[in-house]
Amino acid sequence: MPETKDKQSVPAVETKDKCSASTAETKDKRPAPAAKTTDKRARTLEPLTSTFSASMFTTADELSTSFAQATPYPHTRIAPFCSDSLLRGVRTEMLERLHYTQKETDIFKYHQSGDLANLDGLPAAEQAQLPCLRQLRDSLYSQEFRDFVSRVTGCGPLSGSRTDMSTNRYMQGDHLLLHDDVIGDRRVSYIIYLPDPDAADASGWADESGGGLELYARESPNSWAPAECPEKTIRPRWNQLVMFTVLPGQSHHAVQEVCGERERLSIQGWFHFPQPGEPGYSVDQMQQLWTDGAESTLSQIAASHQRAHGTQETEFMAFPKCIEDTSIVSSEDKTELRLMNPEYLSESVMTQVASRFADDSHIELAQFLNPA
Repeated sequence: MPETKDKQSVPAVETKDKCSASTAETKDKRPAPAAKTTDKRARTLEPLTSTFSASMFTTADELSTSFAQATPYPHTRIAPFCSDSLLRGVRTEMLERLHYTQKETDIFKYHQSGDLANLDGLPAAEQAQLPCLRQLRDSLYSQEFRDFVSRVTGCGPLSGSRTDMSTNRYMQGDHLLLHDDVIGDRRVSYIIYLPDPDAADASGWADESGGGLELYARESPNSWAPAECPEKTIRPRWNQLVMFTVLPGQSHHAVQEVCGERERLSIQGWFHFPQPGEPGYSVDQMQQLWTDGAESTLSQIAASHQRAHGTQETEFMAFPKCIEDTSIVSSEDKTELRLMNPEYLSESVMTQVASRFADDSHIELAQFLNPA
């Protein structure tokens, strides 16, 4: 989505007392897949009607039509999409309970929390401080809402085991340059806007405040490169959800530099293709995205290879299954590894690290040395 997780590390979620579920980080920030039987909806007792706007689900067909007709590529925005009281609670928790880290590379600069997939790993006392965030997260990845997203976007089944979302604070000078979000098995990008709901312009920031989501068309029908100027700009607005399907060489977008002292608060994330064992999973589901010869902004240097694999009947080469048996680290080994942070020697964290490394072929580990 607009705030990409590309090329940076993601700490596990931390509350302001800095207790965390895990210290594993990856530059792509995609969480390790949860167990296949995980049902995010089962973690909350609140009905979806207490989370989302009462009229949203009844407008799915209308939203689907407008989504397909939107330019420069299919997208939609829904406002209001969430219970106002719940979202106010989410905003309070984001500002008062979460820890943020400044992220800066050659294409972006902003402050970001850890991945909200890790909320379940926090100590019970810290989880109790984030009830609104947990309810919103579980509702977004519930079967009912994923079915709604699939119906509106026409993207097909979405994974219920892979949660991928974090909170962002764009302050003065923060920005995100042009990209198309094509990383791994992302299928739908979304962003939830949470500017100050009591500000005079909460219904829509002024253009001079910056922070708008810019959508770019293709340079020409014969090119997958983005045009020089955006075709559409969506300004931050309280209780607004924007989403679009991730399309190589098409879903180009950027976030304008934030001007002034006000900050742009948001939640961004992705719905992913089904994972192995989930309904709708297909071995060649990712290759289907490249059948038109599209070139992603991250992979244009290998465009000819992508086109070849998208247009020819090439056998799919699956990445070898990651090793899940972490019992090979004996108690004696752990004694020898006493200089390492002991959190990394737990089986659950080693499994998470192994899965992420198998998925991304690289990994970044924060607080690697034993702090003692």
